[in-house]
Amino acid sequence: MKVQQYFKALSDETRIRIVKLLEHRELSVNEIMAVLGMGQSRVSRHLRVLADSGLLKSRRDGLWVFYSAVDEGEGRAFLTSVESLLRGGIFDIDRNRAYEIAAARLRETRNFFNSIAPEWENIRSELLAGFDPTVHVVSTEGRVSTAVDLGCGTGDLIATLSKMADRVIGIDNSPAMIELARKRFLGANGHVDLRLGELEHLPLPDNEADLVVLNMVMHHLASPAACFVESRRILKNAGVFKIIEFDKHSNERLRADFGDRHLGFSEHEVVRFLETACFGGVGVEEVPLKNGLVVKIYTSRAL
Repeated sequence: MKVQQYFKALSDETRIRIVKLLEHRELSVNEIMAVLGMGQSRVSRHLRVLADSGLLKSRRDGLWVFYSAVDEGEGRAFLTSVESLLRGGIFDIDRNRAYEIAAARLRETRNFFNSIAPEWENIRSELLAGFDPTVHVVSTEGRVSTAVDLGCGTGDLIATLSKMADRVIGIDNSPAMIELARKRFLGANGHVDLRLGELEHLPLPDNEADLVVLNMVMHHLASPAACFVESRRILKNAGVFKIIEFDKHSNERLRADFGDRHLGFSEHEVVRFLETACFGGVGVEEVPLKNGLVVKIYTSRAL
């Protein structure tokens, strides 16, 4: 019986802590070890028991494996049924520790981009091997009232969006990137609005934008799904959401050299994120790069 598997899997205090932790956020094995203060062999053993029971799911991304609690089926129904029994105490401590680790990782990413901000345009140009994302934005969208560039960096795409939108809002979590973009658009006279903020919690009201662009940023996000939900929130009905992102790959160098959290995304993953966040009519283009990587351009509309 499935219920016996579930109860057996949760017969250990550490496994209960792991399940509660992974109900709140997806974590890598190393991150789970850091939260619990335990060694890899012990954590891996508990993860295997929970995954085999059907209470956890895993996602391999290059050399890394990420775990999260199941979000559907009998396993999800069981976890929901015992939720009221697993609150407070050590669970809150674990959750706060996970938040601290995520915040520290975010600071590291922000510091990395602050440090490379002056050279970012050259770095991105070399990485993308001649691919120009602006062509794919301009060629598919007409004139709009408000366009939003998520993860705008120093403003490469803003320069293009400003020619097709009455107002452009650029958002980035790197103060150094935003400062360089401000200097670049000093004479914009309010046409360009630059804001410091996180893409999972956008500093924008509901139904503000006609066009939102997520250009080569998704692979840095801890929670792409949250960014998609936020993008839907700020878009008007039938507004356009355009994602330009690496297809799934195995080049660990990008993680080591550029701090990528994800090694691209499969088309299935991106479409699932879009559908869950209430986007439809998804169109996909594929552009092979000279370095063996592939970029995909997704165009969808807010339902």
